[in-house]
Amino acid sequence: MNTAHALPSSGPTKNEILADKISQLAAHIHAATYRFLVMVREFDEREAWAEMGARSCAHWLNWRCGINVHTAREKIRVAHALADLHKISAAFKRGQLSYSKIRALTRVANTENEDTLLNIALSGTASQLEQLVRREIRTDDETDVEARTAAAMEHREFRWHSESDGSVVFFGRLPAELAEHVINAIESTAETIPRETSPTVKTRHADALVALANRNCKGYEVTLHVSAGTSMHANSLKNTGAIPVPAAQRLCCDAAFVPASEDHEGNVLDVGRRTRKIPTAMRRALDIRDKGCCRFPGCTNTSFLHGHHIKHWANGGKTSLDNLVLLCWHHHNLVHEGGFACRAIRSQTKKELRIVFERPDGVIIPDAFRLSAATTPIESQHHDLGISPQPVPRLTAIYALMWTW
Repeated sequence: MNTAHALPSSGPTKNEILADKISQLAAHIHAATYRFLVMVREFDEREAWAEMGARSCAHWLNWRCGINVHTAREKIRVAHALADLHKISAAFKRGQLSYSKIRALTRVANTENEDTLLNIALSGTASQLEQLVRREIRTDDETDVEARTAAAMEHREFRWHSESDGSVVFFGRLPAELAEHVINAIESTAETIPRETSPTVKTRHADALVALANRNCKGYEVTLHVSAGTSMHANSLKNTGAIPVPAAQRLCCDAAFVPASEDHEGNVLDVGRRTRKIPTAMRRALDIRDKGCCRFPGCTNTSFLHGHHIKHWANGGKTSLDNLVLLCWHHHNLVHEGGFACRAIRSQTKKELRIVFERPDGVIIPDAFRLSAATTPIESQHHDLGISPQPVPRLTAIYALMWTW
């Protein structure tokens, strides 16, 4: 039999089989990503990340799961947005939509346009969907924006006044483009505020404003008014009233300290010399040793760091490199007022100094987590969970490649 002119096999080629396997595995990955985001959303809603002292769920994901903080923030945004997009979530759960498509959809999708956007997402590529989303995000007419901005700039202001209860009330007005920077800074900083101490959005925004001010201060000169015959007590600071001793100790960690003694009538008895301030050369060595980053596990903050006395100066601690550690404002506050502890452990050879942090319950917080190796293939996990991902059909994929706007 002459086989030279035999018809080619009608079955799939090796390349097509490989392509189908890749598509099937991709569907499993999409379905697994959906499961991951659902768990992240629940974890964030529980604020379970705060138990380890993390500044936010994004920082916890960076510390525990090895996800970049910026990427983690975006995943958290998508996870929360999916809660109200049931049809899109169902397609994502089945593995029919990739995370790239979901990320784009959650920027513009709502209950009214969900069906339309879902159909487009199922038949188009991720790049095409991204282009559509960009077109959906429209801005106001430039002329109107410029006119409103000019008027707002002319009326910008910021003022404050003191209330009889000791609080201070602020009032401000800014053009939208400038206010956007302020709002974004406050909201992003508010994510780092522990919700145990700031249970509402309003209180977290207030604490975020204070945190931003602290970050832009080069240091403090704290005057502690100590009544004669008593132990150290922070009676007042400039422009404010009384503060508790732990707060005064936190402020003084990396600040100039001017002790002032008073009699019972408030007359100044003595103003001591400046002490406790970390010398410039020592601060430089501290930055080099700690690599210019907050040493709290999982924290990535490299700006406006405080030099913290591990054993506080008021308790006999020395201003020495072995007794100092760099901390951001949030974790500095946790160590002083949040119940977290910090210890320095010198190795037997005395060549290595290990900084250890503990939760309020005494549990040591690991510096980093090594992810466990997967022991069960993702396909087997989905089979056990009753999940059957459905990759995009081959004809639909071909149509997507031909699709033009």
